[in-house]
Amino acid sequence: MTHASVPEEVREVNGITGNMLRLSVGLEDPKDLSLDLYEAFDKLNQNSKPI
Repeated sequence: MTHASVPEEVREVNGITGNMLRLSVGLEDPKDLSLDLYEAFDKLNQNSKPI
């Protein structure tokens, strides 16, 4: 579920901006989750190109 169905004006009032990332977690071990996120962001940084 995203906030796409929420009108833009309502999102703005609630501080929900278009550059935010929604992250839902369950019962994962915090260390495993943290390592997975670091790995994912590291891969993104490796593949990104300067603007």
